Amino acid sequence: METTEWVDAELESLIIGSLLANTAQYDHSLVKSEYFTFQAYRTIWSVAFQEWVSGRPVDIVTISSALQKSGLLDMVGGSKALARLAADCPVAATQRHVNILAGLYQRRVTQNALKSALSELDNEKVNIKDIIGRLDQQVLDVVVDQTNTHLNKDKELDEIANKIINPVAGDCIATAWPSLDSLIGGYRPDELVLMAGRPAMGKTALMVTAQRDLALRGIPSMTFSLDMGKKQLWSRYISQSANIAVNSLETGNALGETEIMSIRQAVEELKTLPMWVDTDPYRTIGDIRMITRQMVLQHGIKIVFIDHLGKIRPEKANSREQEVSVIVQALKGMAKEFGITVVSLVQLNRQVEIRAEKRPMLSDLRESGSIEQEADIVLMAYRPEYYNITTFTDGYTNSKNRMEVVAAKVRNGSTGGVILDFHGHLTMVSERRVDDNKFDYNALAADQFFV
Repeated sequence: METTEWVDAELESLIIGSLLANTAQYDHSLVKSEYFTFQAYRTIWSVAFQEWVSGRPVDIVTISSALQKSGLLDMVGGSKALARLAADCPVAATQRHVNILAGLYQRRVTQNALKSALSELDNEKVNIKDIIGRLDQQVLDVVVDQTNTHLNKDKELDEIANKIINPVAGDCIATAWPSLDSLIGGYRPDELVLMAGRPAMGKTALMVTAQRDLALRGIPSMTFSLDMGKKQLWSRYISQSANIAVNSLETGNALGETEIMSIRQAVEELKTLPMWVDTDPYRTIGDIRMITRQMVLQHGIKIVFIDHLGKIRPEKANSREQEVSVIVQALKGMAKEFGITVVSLVQLNRQVEIRAEKRPMLSDLRESGSIEQEADIVLMAYRPEYYNITTFTDGYTNSKNRMEVVAAKVRNGSTGGVILDFHGHLTMVSERRVDDNKFDYNALAADQFFV
């Protein structure tokens, strides 16, 4: 038994006794063995739960028999102890009793976590962020675990049916590109989306366009940029808003009064939009998770962008393959935990540069096994123009200032590719124009393209 003040021995006895007496009026799936402080009760519950999961009746006879077969009957006090527990059960245990028991468990876990954190504070070698991160994880895990909202199948089925019958009630968020939505359906909560590509393919342009589009529609989002500094990243958002080439903003040379006015207006607009960026280059997956949790609670963010996966620092130094696997699993877990979409940029390996066919494939993902397995959607950016290829794979669509987004994996949609317009000077990707002559691409110098 744990030596702590958050214990109610009579309550534990009532819940176990009611189980043995076959009078329990609570959802067995909402009870865990660790809720009990007495080892005997934990053992009885674990065995009883296995009987229940197997579809067998749960009563004193079946539990006693199961304990006997497992060699655990004597450890819990024998058949007489079970009989006493069943007999000394004045009322049937209900869900209210289980909720109280779970609340006591939460308090014990929280108390132990706080004690552990306090003891770690005395060790100057331990990073304070690590202490806070572990504390945050321990406490949040027990709270989320105790609620078990995902086990309420009636509510869950009603919500799904409502979304099927009335799509407007769904929580899928459209991207900035309707043609891409026709393949992937948009951003879904709980999903991990990867935007992959070689350098200079336009991954950052996709991300910047995506986040600004969301913000303009009032949908809160956040970007973790581990690759670019504040000025570099914000310049790209300002470039789109002010319609001024990024290189002009980077150098600040030859800006006229009209351009300066446009920049000031763009900055004021960006200040009002529900979008946030973090440009600390040393973020660990724990840092990202902790900040995301705060932003979800404070600002209700729906989508998190990360630039890029390869820059995220692992919590521990293992082999690179293991590190990537842990990071990708953590990103997927973060999406499910907070009910958001996580969109991470990913660098493709150099194999693309070597082969004749430059259009990317899933196998081009670095450490592709774990990445491909965890991702719900994998999008790949491809610009034939970069390789001096004048058309796309269809043989006739002009590749100049265009990008193909290849939907290589879509768990809940269709694979394929869509061709979009690429405005490199603005770090922007837009829906493809029907009439190409309406936009003077030739006026753009090659050195104006930023990705």
